[in-house]
Amino acid sequence: MQLRASALLVSCLLTTQVHASDGLDAQPISWLLEQVELGEAQQKPQLVIDSLARLEQVEPGSLDIRAAWIRYYFEQGEVEKAVEELKAFKKEEPFYPYIQRLDSIAYIHSPEGKEKLQAIRLLARAGQYKEAAKQFKALFRSEIPTARFKFEYANMLSADPDSWQRAKKLFTKLTQRYPNTAEFEVAYARHILKRKPTDRKSLAILRKYATHSQMRIEVERVWLNALEDMPISTFTRSQYSYFFSLYPNSDLGKLQYDVFSEKLVAQLKLEADPNYQAWQRGKRHMANENYALAEKLLRKAAAGRPQDADIVGDLGRALMAQGKHTDAQQYFRKAASLADSSDKSIWLGLLNTSKFWGLIAQARTAIDALELTEAETLLASALKLNEDTNTVLIYSSQIAKAKGNTQQAIKYLQTVLRNDPNNSYALSLLLGIVEEQQSIASLERFESSLTKKQRQAVAAEINAAKTSIYREQADDLSSRGEPEAAIALLEKAIKTSPTNGWLYYDLAFEWRKLGDIDASKKVYNQALWRFPMNPEIRYTHALYMRSLGDYRAGLQSLSYIRVKDYTPQIKELKETLALGEQFEQVDLLIETEQKASALALLQEIENQNELSNLQNAQIAAQWHKLGMHNRATKQLRTALDSTPKLDFYWYQLYSEWLLNSDDTVALDNWFANLHMAPASTQSEKREIENLKVRYQVKKQPEREELILTSYLSNNPSSIPANSRLLQFALNKGEFEQVDLLYENAHKYGELEFETEYQVAQKALFSNKHTLGEKVVRHLVYRLAADENYNQRRLMALLLDFNDESNALRYKKDLLALSPADAELLNLAGQVADKFGQSDLAIEYYRQVLTSQNLDTTDKKILHELTQDKETDTWYMRSARSGIAKIQNRTDGHLAIAGDFSGQTSTQNDHELGLGAALFEGYFPFMDGQLFAKADAVSISAQQTNFTERFSASRYGTGALCYDTCSLFSITPRDQGIALGFGWQNENWRVDIGTTPQGFLISNIVGGLLYQNSLGDFSYDIEVERRALTNSVLSYAGLEDVNQNDIWGGVTSNGLTLGLYHDLGLEWGFWATLDYQYYEGQNVLDNDRKRAMTGAYYRFIQQPDFELSVGTNLLYWGYKHNLSEETYGHGGYYSPQKYMGVSVPVTVDGRFQDDLVYRLKVNGGYSRTTTDAIDFYPNNPELQAIAELKAIETGIDPVFAADKSSGFSWGIEGLVEYRIQPQWLIGASFNIDRADFYEPNYGQIYVKYLFNPMYGELPLVPRLIVPYANY
Repeated sequence: MQLRASALLVSCLLTTQVHASDGLDAQPISWLLEQVELGEAQQKPQLVIDSLARLEQVEPGSLDIRAAWIRYYFEQGEVEKAVEELKAFKKEEPFYPYIQRLDSIAYIHSPEGKEKLQAIRLLARAGQYKEAAKQFKALFRSEIPTARFKFEYANMLSADPDSWQRAKKLFTKLTQRYPNTAEFEVAYARHILKRKPTDRKSLAILRKYATHSQMRIEVERVWLNALEDMPISTFTRSQYSYFFSLYPNSDLGKLQYDVFSEKLVAQLKLEADPNYQAWQRGKRHMANENYALAEKLLRKAAAGRPQDADIVGDLGRALMAQGKHTDAQQYFRKAASLADSSDKSIWLGLLNTSKFWGLIAQARTAIDALELTEAETLLASALKLNEDTNTVLIYSSQIAKAKGNTQQAIKYLQTVLRNDPNNSYALSLLLGIVEEQQSIASLERFESSLTKKQRQAVAAEINAAKTSIYREQADDLSSRGEPEAAIALLEKAIKTSPTNGWLYYDLAFEWRKLGDIDASKKVYNQALWRFPMNPEIRYTHALYMRSLGDYRAGLQSLSYIRVKDYTPQIKELKETLALGEQFEQVDLLIETEQKASALALLQEIENQNELSNLQNAQIAAQWHKLGMHNRATKQLRTALDSTPKLDFYWYQLYSEWLLNSDDTVALDNWFANLHMAPASTQSEKREIENLKVRYQVKKQPEREELILTSYLSNNPSSIPANSRLLQFALNKGEFEQVDLLYENAHKYGELEFETEYQVAQKALFSNKHTLGEKVVRHLVYRLAADENYNQRRLMALLLDFNDESNALRYKKDLLALSPADAELLNLAGQVADKFGQSDLAIEYYRQVLTSQNLDTTDKKILHELTQDKETDTWYMRSARSGIAKIQNRTDGHLAIAGDFSGQTSTQNDHELGLGAALFEGYFPFMDGQLFAKADAVSISAQQTNFTERFSASRYGTGALCYDTCSLFSITPRDQGIALGFGWQNENWRVDIGTTPQGFLISNIVGGLLYQNSLGDFSYDIEVERRALTNSVLSYAGLEDVNQNDIWGGVTSNGLTLGLYHDLGLEWGFWATLDYQYYEGQNVLDNDRKRAMTGAYYRFIQQPDFELSVGTNLLYWGYKHNLSEETYGHGGYYSPQKYMGVSVPVTVDGRFQDDLVYRLKVNGGYSRTTTDAIDFYPNNPELQAIAELKAIETGIDPVFAADKSSGFSWGIEGLVEYRIQPQWLIGASFNIDRADFYEPNYGQIYVKYLFNPMYGELPLVPRLIVPYANY
């Protein structure tokens, strides 16, 4: 403690001025700690003491300071004090992070530790550096605790050549951690210069410390060793100059330099020799593996210096590297004879190696030629040379495999791997044997049997093997009509080999086969996002885009490939795509009638490119499109007459051109030699026959049918002639003749599939079921398993069959061809459903949706299958719809609702209040549903005061009895029960019923609705008679207080046409046209014409949420304005012209499957025109009386004309919640506001379902519709 106090006092005296001016912590604590460690490394105890003293001033009580003092005591030999301090320290601070280091230092200073350390140092002095370093490292319990010990360990490693890199790493860390430590830096330089005597950094370190008092002698020794190891060159001479500038009196340096100078003179003389120069250049080419050029140079050198063993031997090595083993052996023998005794063994060893590889090369040739006995003899000779046993075993395995003894081949390779576990060639051969099993499982077992390094060695080959098997299996699945399974397999393969471009190519094509081009493009979008620069993926992507005709996209993809990655195939594809894009531009110019530009561009293509025979033919086709028929015909004929020969397509095209031309000479000449066209397939041969038939017809086109008949009589086996005559008969509807020609054709062969399909299609459409079903039967039996598209077309025709047994049998036969084709299964479901096999239809639909074998009699499972998913394809949606339709035929419900509505007209003070209890039931019946509805309705209107002139004049004939009416006031009310009955299915709805029984006036109402689809559109037609619920007058009728007569109870009778387009995608539209005729008791007859249309766009479309915005346009007009409630009016809004536009915004959502909702807001603008009309429009006598009394009453008996415009808004909300699978509750409200019109509406309901509903509720709630609003 006295030492520490003294140190602190001295430090305070020395630093008083600093502290006074800057404060105690002016020097960072971390810097002072570094100074402590630097002092320890450089063995400067005073630096350690001063730094620790300053630290105690700045941070008294620091644990790091206490640890540093303990290290100091050990270093200074005060072991007892250090041990005592360490013991106390450990007791007080047992969790100090560097306790283990202090323990290691304490152990080294213990008697046992000193003894072990001394023994290790003796090992190092004895030259056993590797063992010494090993024991030194083990001496410490964890890491080496101090810089000095680390330095000692680095020196041990440096002395061991095998540990050179580890020593370099440790020296580097020491010099970085303890900069300007002379001993560390010189040791680093010495270590580096052993391997690289010309290292500039190390030589600079030597210059730095050449004048260092303690390191001068060591630096001289290291520097001279490095100079001695440097090559004999002028550079080395310059380095001697540096040395003598700092060591001018070095006697050892002068002696060494004299020897060097003599060698330099000899070396410079040698380097001037052209033969020597050729040798040096030859060696450089050998280093770069350019052996042919090296051989040439070495032969030149050997010719000039034939007695130089090194040159002669190097020539032998160049020859051996090229496989010229016999020549190589000659030069190795000569080199051995010329070499000193010390080098002779080198050339003799290479002679033996060359003999070995010469025998191996001969054995390999014999194996390739299947001369296996000769190969075995050669390998036996090679084995005796004791060069490379593993190579002999590898080729022995190939012989065994060639003999069919696979197990022996495997044993040979396993022996190789026991000798050399990471022999990549043996691993590859073993993998090849496993790969022949064509089993992913076998490959995975093989892979799992390998060590980590072995797997790394053949990882790429294993992935390639798996990829190859996956591709073959996927291709097999696709050919069997199982594209979904092929897709799943390819996606699995991509996980194994994510950079294999051909897997993405196959996957894209599988999606394309399913008709999903977007999904096929998505395959490459994802791949290129992950691997944007992968040349193989880019190449296959460009190929795929070419198949789609998108040349620009293909070129764009290739542009991402780096120039160094270009292959001949990539270059060729790029040229093809560029030419294709230019042809596309020509086509576009032709389509847009820019003929001059098209001609110029095509001429430019022809002039700028060195064209192949095929490209010349393609250009000829472009000339023909431009109307340059003579040029095109001439150019194509030249291409056809040139080599290489073109495909049959071009012969067919040339024939077509001639048939459409007037060049009869060329036509006759060509068709006289048409048999020479390269028709190899049956369809091509049939096309030749077809062209001949057309040639005959062209001569007398006006007599085509007669010529064909004559031609067929002379050539009864001519299928083309038969086919053309059949088309004549088919177009005329002569099905008997069609049948005769069909049977005749089948005596000699097959008609084209498309021709027979048209016969079947038209026959079935024309109710010629015998012929149609016969042709379908034949087509079913001629189809192959891979003709999926035609299988689907025939399955669709079965829906038009009359014969149930035939339809079901052919359905089964078609499914046998492609049992996993989802589109075919979907159509099979429709066929089964049409012919009453609902359970089988559901099973087919289930197979479309899932491969799991589910129990479709379970209502919950069945319902889940009807729930749409975001990833559904069109045929999956169709299958779900098919299940839902079958379900609906056995479905039904009971419901009760409370309905509330009211409206106010601020223009004429009319009010309406309507409440109803709604009851309905839907019951399965005859592939549809019977329904019954009963609505208990209560209705009321505003009070009319007959003592008030305006009010009285607006009710019945109140204007005639004003002041004398029998009542002072009246508040119209009525109630009754409306009944409705009907039946509906997918296409039809028919109903009949009454307006509420109990009303003043009751009417019979009903309607007939038909709905269907046509392509992407749906439509409906409805004929109906319905009640008008606008007012008490229009719905229930009123009683006149003056005449005791009733009027009202208006019905609309008319026709409505609707057209709709909504595929469930982003947008849709609708349009309706209708005409209605209005009649009521004692009400003037009226009519209305109306047209409405609208469109909407779904800005957000998710499975559980949709947001759409639309625009609606409306127009309607009534013949008469009967909006009022005087006698003869109808009490319903009836302007003569109404035009409006509205913008609805709709949100539909679903929450946790059981709750769905809709919120809709809209704003609109409208303009109306209303004509003037009498108070009593259908009673001239009453009107005349009213006009006479006008002077007396002051009531003008005419409702004035009016024009108005204004804005409106509305809000609607619906919600439906599933309490239990069979119970639903719901509610809705609707508020509209416009000038003079303020209706409100609300409903609550409860619904009980016959079939439980599981899974998600349909997105839009389904309210209970009052029968009056059907």
